[in-house]
Amino acid sequence: MRSSKSIKFMIILMLIILPIVSNRTIFSVEKYLTNPTASPNSSWLTSARIAGDDFWEDMTDEEVREKVQNLVQQNVNVLELDIGLIHLYETFFNPEIYIQATEQIVEIAHEEGLAVVEYISGFEIITEGANKKEHSVLMDHPDWLQQDLQGNYAVYGSELGFWVERGDESAWVTPLATEWRNQYLSIVADLAATGVDGIYIDIPYWKVWYSDTNEYTWGSFDSYTIAEFEKRFGHSPPQTELEFTLSNPVFIEWLQFRIDIVNEFFEDVSSIAKAINPEIKIIAELYLAQGIHGLYSGADPYFLYDHVDAIAHEFGVNGDAKVMNEELWLYTVIKNLIYRALDFEHPSWILDYADEQLDSTVLAAANVLFEGNFWETKGPEMADTVGLDFRKELFDWIQSNDQYLYDSWEVMEPVAVYFSPQTRNFVYSLNASQEPIVESGGLFADQIWESYDEYIGGHHCYDLYGITAMLLQSHTPVKIITSRHLPYLDELDVQILILPDVAALNTSEMDYIQDFATTKPVISTALTSLYFHNGTQRTDFGLETFFGTNYASNDLLVNNENSTYIRNRIGEEYWCDILFGNENDASTKLNHFLEEILSEKANYSSPITTTASSYTLLNPYINSTDLIVKITNFKGTSKNSQNPDPAKFHLKIVDSKNNQYIALDEIQLTFGGIVHFNGSSLVLLSELFLDIQDTNWYIWGFSIGGGVVLITVCITLFYSIKRKKKIGNT
Repeated sequence: MRSSKSIKFMIILMLIILPIVSNRTIFSVEKYLTNPTASPNSSWLTSARIAGDDFWEDMTDEEVREKVQNLVQQNVNVLELDIGLIHLYETFFNPEIYIQATEQIVEIAHEEGLAVVEYISGFEIITEGANKKEHSVLMDHPDWLQQDLQGNYAVYGSELGFWVERGDESAWVTPLATEWRNQYLSIVADLAATGVDGIYIDIPYWKVWYSDTNEYTWGSFDSYTIAEFEKRFGHSPPQTELEFTLSNPVFIEWLQFRIDIVNEFFEDVSSIAKAINPEIKIIAELYLAQGIHGLYSGADPYFLYDHVDAIAHEFGVNGDAKVMNEELWLYTVIKNLIYRALDFEHPSWILDYADEQLDSTVLAAANVLFEGNFWETKGPEMADTVGLDFRKELFDWIQSNDQYLYDSWEVMEPVAVYFSPQTRNFVYSLNASQEPIVESGGLFADQIWESYDEYIGGHHCYDLYGITAMLLQSHTPVKIITSRHLPYLDELDVQILILPDVAALNTSEMDYIQDFATTKPVISTALTSLYFHNGTQRTDFGLETFFGTNYASNDLLVNNENSTYIRNRIGEEYWCDILFGNENDASTKLNHFLEEILSEKANYSSPITTTASSYTLLNPYINSTDLIVKITNFKGTSKNSQNPDPAKFHLKIVDSKNNQYIALDEIQLTFGGIVHFNGSSLVLLSELFLDIQDTNWYIWGFSIGGGVVLITVCITLFYSIKRKKKIGNT
């Protein structure tokens, strides 16, 4: 294997002789002669059981091997490795020792059968103790930094988050800063040559928040970024905040430009890394991709798809999973289904945070039983655990059920709900942030960190959440899809296509939708098809003829052959009732949806008959030979009480060909599990039920308190008797 010095020399040489095109460094690497150790398992990305751990650049082989063997014993198969590369300013220009340490750790990990992904930051660089140093990014390279319209730098202290210590400087650079980008990509090349299995890139964001009084700035307006925009479009970007409006075509160009720049950054990272190590994987960590944060940051998983191999979706609430309630668990499952839609054929790693073993178990059920990969940790850290024995037991269960969790299973005869990033971004994004549908209050008010719009989005997203919730709670097979799924609707055996206020549709999408409707029902709501992809409003619905009505009409519901058009956002109305605990109103809306929309208008009824609770969620899956049902149970969970009520229910499935799958006995489980058709009946194949070791501090406190009282009484009684004896002897 080449030494780090020789690798560095080659990369510097390439940077000198290869052209710079549109501020992007283009590597043309025909052959990079390295012999990295091979990944221990080619399926590690899709079957990932992920954990982080602390390693240092000066560890001995014995120390590294001990840590690696401990992880392997916990049945971790993917190590997230963070030794301070790139995100620390002190190492950015001097990464050699960390590259060498990576090579050492990767070689030992592969010998023990463990895949390694190396953590590097995206656009953030931290200078530790910057308040006592003469050098930092701000002091040395202010031209690298993102800026708002007023020229304020995207530089923060500990107010940004727990990962920035007091006195540190968190500086956010523009990915178009040439010197920074060249150095970044040279480190990527060095990393690829170590044999590391994946490069894990965190927070590749444009910053929009500069202070509590300076939000939604839609930066960056630094010289590099402005110059590149002007080069591509021939005019300046928006000049004032008054120009930040979706009716301004220049602002639409600016929003798409921000997304394109992030995509191109990942394209360069991927092409360089894979030119050196074709088997390496690129993983991007994104935050709240299900809401409008993807537009704020420019890192949108839908648009990043072609340039990454997986997304690690970070999600968190105030208090971690232990503060969840039934409704927030329902939200969690829906956002996981959105992740799966966005990631299409890529795996979805889900970085949620637990606090104790009980809530980690419920969290694992919500993630892995709805097609995600679980990252076991304790919030707020990426490299912690709620318990090593717990981790092993959980990962043992996941591994033993790999073939049911991650093989080629598809939802059986699903109702497909359409998610449109273009609608979220270019029709409803500013409305969601400036005039949120739900501004405060509700059942999530104490749990969410940011506003509802960041966790959910605008009208399209609310409508999607509500419709998906009604399908899940009525035990109807459901799959969220995007435009990437449209060519495969027949292959996926979709029974109904629902367009929840999908305002932005292009001609290709509308053609697929109308083609599907020649044989099966389509249900559309609100402003579906009124806009082009870029947010420009049409004169009427693009699907006007298909709907059998127009935008100006007052028709509330129109049935036109296989099309049912509903003027109102029925899903949004239901979701708002869920958020505010309006159970009676929600029940009325659910019954209306099932009976008058699905049954009467679409001539559809769910293939599933069950006595399960509306918070016992299940989806049937099939492959070429088998049928299984994945089930999660949140019934009875509440804030600080993540112990679901045991579920007991009957289950029967009748598919469109009248094949019947019946559970002869009641299904019984607590957290979740997998039901399998064994050829004659549905039976519980495997239950996710772990030996929880969480200490009940409430009971423990009473036990200790009771013990103290008992000891005190005994001592008092002893001295009382002794005193009486003494008095009696006087």
